[in-house]
This record gives sequence, structure tokens and C-alpha cells, in this order.
Amino acid sequence: MSKAPAFQLFAQDFFMDTIEWSVDEVGIYWRLLQAQWINGSIPNDEERLARIAGCGPKKFSSGWKKVESKFKLNGDGRLQNERLERTRDEQEQYRESQAESGRRGVEAKRKKGIFPFDKSSDPLTDPSSDPSTGNQALHLFKEKEEEKEIKKEKEDYAELIEKTHHLCQTLSTFFKTKKGIWQWRQQAMNNNIKAELIQECLEQLWKYRATTRDPTAYMNHIIQIKHQNANEAKAIAEHEAKKLEFNEIARKMGKI
Repeated sequence: MSKAPAFQLFAQDFFMDTIEWSVDEVGIYWRLLQAQWINGSIPNDEERLARIAGCGPKKFSSGWKKVESKFKLNGDGRLQNERLERTRDEQEQYRESQAESGRRGVEAKRKKGIFPFDKSSDPLTDPSSDPSTGNQALHLFKEKEEEKEIKKEKEDYAELIEKTHHLCQTLSTFFKTKKGIWQWRQQAMNNNIKAELIQECLEQLWKYRATTRDPTAYMNHIIQIKHQNANEAKAIAEHEAKKLEFNEIARKMGKI
């Protein structure tokens, strides 16, 4: 998978974080962030950083006093902005989840024999796919519907990532875990848990954070309860439908 050419910038956060900075300080910070995004890290050397920032040593040294706090040493002795690396992880995880969704979609279409994903249903080789039978039109309709579902799923999870970004960040800080909350969210997405339920779990965790010791276990418990309730509701609905069907049959038999 190729590197992402761009990263998501939360304009309000960036603006508020740098609102009291000078233009030079903001410019230095922005140039260094871009260099990190491209290279993965930046050197821990003021002279080289000044060249990356595009300014002289004196001006850089003055601006670096404010900017330096935004970067931490990594294990290789180079500097990184931790939030930018979290953004990179989130984008990679999202792209991987979308690729996996695409693979599942293609596989589902192959199993259903939908042209053109399954060569066996190619109208040139499969008589049953003759357009005159209406099969091809039906296949195309199903394909369009599945494309809509995949598009909706992508939109739901893109919205989920945006809505829960700050919540995950705040929860990770509160529970003093670097990746636990983020990994739970990604795992839930990979398991096709509904976006609304993932968001609800995170919000519930924040609401009861003071009494929660194991955040991931707490959220998994919420999901289990929700699924159980959903299954019970489905069973009740099916039971009521059967009762209505039985009563209708009995009523008709009574009239005969």
C-alpha cells in the first residue's frame, strides 16, 4: 500500500494551538510537520531543521523555542510530532479497512455469480446470462445496490472517525494508554459493528470513566448487551408475526 500523499488537518485545533504564535513560528511548525509526514521523522539537529524550515539559523533558533515542545524524540534519536503519527496510523487503518471491505464485496459478488466479477456469468460464455432473459439486468441492479451499500459504509465510517477523533484522544489520555482506545475502535470497525454503536460505546465510556478500570472490556460489554437486545427484539418480532399468521389461518378455517 503506497504512502498517503496528504494528511487530515483539523483546522480549529491547529489554529487554537498556534493562536498566540508569530507568523515565523507557525511557518516553521508547518514546514516541519510536512517534512515529518513525507519522511516519517525529522532530524534532531537545529542546523538541518533550519534548512528544512527554510529560514536562517538566527530566525529558526528564535522560533524553535516555541515549536520544540510539539516534537518528541523517537526510538531512533529523531523527532516526531506524536499527533501527526496518530493521524498517519488512523489513515492507514482506515485505508486497510476500506480495502478489506472492497475485497469482501468482490468476494460476495463472485459467490452470487454477478457479472463481471465472476467469469462463469459472462454473457459470452454463459447462456443463462443472455440479456433476453433479464439476468444481466438483474445482475447490474444488484451490483448497483451493493455499490450503494459500500459507499454508505465508507461515508458512515469516515463520519465516525471524524466524530470520535477527539473522544478517542481524550479517553486515551485519561486512561493513560497510547493505542488501546484507537485499536478497539479499529477492531470494532473491522468486525462490522455499526458506526452508531461504536460512537455510543465511546460516549458511554467517557460518561462513566471514573468507575471504569478496563475501558475495552467495558465497551465490549456494551456491544454484547446491544447485540443481545437486538436478537431478542428480532425473536419477539418473528414470534408476533407467526402468531398473526396462525390467527389468520384459524380465522379462515373458521369461515369454511
